[in-house]
Amino acid sequence: MNQLTSKQYISIVVFIFFTSKLVTMPTLVFSAAGKDAIVSVLLNCLIEFVTILLITAVIKKYPNKTLLEVLKPKIGILSYLIYAVLILFLIARIVYCFQELYSFFLETLYDELNPYIFIGTALIVCVFFAFKKVNVIGRTCEILIWLILIGTILSLLSNLEYTDFTQNMPYFEDGLTPTVLGCKDSLFLFGTSAALLLLLGKVKISPHFMQNTSIISAICVTFCTLSCLIFYATFGQAMQYVLFSLSEYSQFDPYILELQRLIWLSAVIDISKLFC
Repeated sequence: MNQLTSKQYISIVVFIFFTSKLVTMPTLVFSAAGKDAIVSVLLNCLIEFVTILLITAVIKKYPNKTLLEVLKPKIGILSYLIYAVLILFLIARIVYCFQELYSFFLETLYDELNPYIFIGTALIVCVFFAFKKVNVIGRTCEILIWLILIGTILSLLSNLEYTDFTQNMPYFEDGLTPTVLGCKDSLFLFGTSAALLLLLGKVKISPHFMQNTSIISAICVTFCTLSCLIFYATFGQAMQYVLFSLSEYSQFDPYILELQRLIWLSAVIDISKLFC
């Protein structure tokens, strides 16, 4: 049946939290908010958390209706406009992910990469998944999420001894303006949860569906915020020059830099996350 189990839905929610969040987002926020960047990250994560819970509540309320079937009786033809805007936003979000991925390839893996070869390969993957049923995509995320989580944790632990959690303190020296700018400049990266609206009518609702989604989402907010805090505490003011947070963090070692200890692991993790 072309439906997601509740566990597969939650796996997609986890992917939404981690896609781009540990790649270029920490640097983008730091460039706008400076030392207060971690507060901006936390606020945007909380906004996404609330968005996910609201959409999940709608999915639970209308288990057998699609987004259009829910909207059309209420707002009529405007439902198609909302649907079109949602699709355009998600396309823009996917293009941004692929731009990140292409830059990541050039920065980390290749000296040169023909953009047409990259686009062609990426489209093959996209078309392949587009022809698969939604439960196949859910199952893929359900399997990969554990590998990505374990790899991410290992990468974060690799240089934890060089982390100084006090170097960006005190916060709010310039008031709330940097925090607001950081939120505004990165909000686009936290809008991927809107994609969950397309899963209306495609999720099998379990008895503890809402509760489990809330708990896992709260854990994701905590993990994402702590990860960014580690990046900021490790790189300090140099964070504004970091292109890919996780991969550059995993090779950060002021004494044995040439070993680049876990760059291969973070590369695989980042590539997998961005494609998913």
